Amino acid sequence: MDRECEPTEIPGAAPAAHGVFYLSLATAAALVGGYAFHMVAARWLSTADYGRLVLVLSILTWAENFQGAALSGAVKAVSEDHRRLYAALRVSIKWFLPSGVIGGLLLFASAPFIAAGLGDHTLMGLLILAAVEIPLTALLRMTARFGSSMRRYAMSSVINSFYTLGRTAFGCALIILGLGAMGGIAGQVVATALVAGIGLLLLLRATRGLARVDYPQMLPRSLLWAGYSSAYAIGISTLIAMDMWCVKGLIADAAQAGFYGAAFALARIPKFLMQAVADAVFPRVSHSLAQGRAVLAATVTEEAFRTLIIMFVPLCVLVGESANEIVIFLFSDRYAAAGKPLAILMSAISVYAFFQLLLSLTEAANRPGLRMAIALGLVPVGLALNFWLIPHYGLTGAATATLITMTVGVLGTVPLVLRYTGAKVPFRTLFRCGVAGMLVYMAAHFWGAEGCVLIPKLILLSMFYIVLLFVMGELGKKEVRSAVNAFPEQTGFYIQRLTERWLR
Repeated sequence: MDRECEPTEIPGAAPAAHGVFYLSLATAAALVGGYAFHMVAARWLSTADYGRLVLVLSILTWAENFQGAALSGAVKAVSEDHRRLYAALRVSIKWFLPSGVIGGLLLFASAPFIAAGLGDHTLMGLLILAAVEIPLTALLRMTARFGSSMRRYAMSSVINSFYTLGRTAFGCALIILGLGAMGGIAGQVVATALVAGIGLLLLLRATRGLARVDYPQMLPRSLLWAGYSSAYAIGISTLIAMDMWCVKGLIADAAQAGFYGAAFALARIPKFLMQAVADAVFPRVSHSLAQGRAVLAATVTEEAFRTLIIMFVPLCVLVGESANEIVIFLFSDRYAAAGKPLAILMSAISVYAFFQLLLSLTEAANRPGLRMAIALGLVPVGLALNFWLIPHYGLTGAATATLITMTVGVLGTVPLVLRYTGAKVPFRTLFRCGVAGMLVYMAAHFWGAEGCVLIPKLILLSMFYIVLLFVMGELGKKEVRSAVNAFPEQTGFYIQRLTERWLR
């Protein structure tokens, strides 16, 4: 993003480019913390218990995404005018935070039925404990999202990073102390409660000296957006979790859910990487289209496509070639059966991440209803594929069902986004990255590595991929300069000094 001058309605508001930097730090913390948590859980729990833990976390995430979507209208209003924060807080206190309590009670009441439906009554206690987290997450999410909407990116990053590191530390500690899967859930609840309190204090501090403005439309606007966003959240959250649920429900062997849970956890990387891109692209495309700046909207969209292609090709290639070794290295040889599903799932979640970006761009084009319809329309397709493929092909069938579903979603949405934004598919990038990916795959295939040797192998081959893109002209000084400019001045000063001579 450019370092354009942006108005700073309140002290501490930061340019959008710096937001990418701060939010990327939170994303990195989420990746590292999440992998550390799952590594400890997989090694200390039985395979069946680990499968239960991953399943409950997926259900909890689904419930929290659904409940959290109701905040989108208030966040959008605050991003337009920071002085609306007080009106947004009043609405949130009256109905958003109570909806978190209601969501927790609903999960609490549903726990016996979910456990019975999946044929595992051990799940009931885990789900009941998980229900406690939903109202706490509502408060935490409110503070982080309002902070981001006021361009207090550092504050939002601190809240999200503390949450990630806290739940990792508490969850791992309680699992190691012998509390099992229940300890993993309890650790998340404790971390959420603590960080929600910290977030509330930071938000109150950010409001000091902030002028107020009446905004009578806050409640009706919030309710309207809540309708679209909540329905969309149901669809998109179901699409990403249904394979895990179907594995648990359709395969009698409880250990299989543990194997798939390992692949399910490791394959989340593309989703995290996409989020930082989508958070930066959505407001720029939305504003450009609203201002009639079609060329800028097309350019930003094409750059987003290009960025995801460049990131996801080596990820799919390297994980696909070394999936078995990665699973064994991180989770132990007990989880070797997760290797093949992981190889497929990494590609599937990469396509899913691209699909999410497309849906975000559809919303940026002021078509939230269409975004909702596309996400909900794919759910029966995914369910049908899971029910068809899992009985015949087991874990591989579940991963394949996800890949096919997401591919259908992308193929159906790309033409719409191209029409709304005026963008074009970057075929040159696809070709160059495809060639570089094949060369990297060949090098990876001839370099057999296990255990700790995997780390230098993956790092060096990733660097080899980047070098190939520079040689083929896909990457150049423009991309280096853009990456350097994303750093805040005080952070990027030395980086800029180190690169300015080469950039000349």
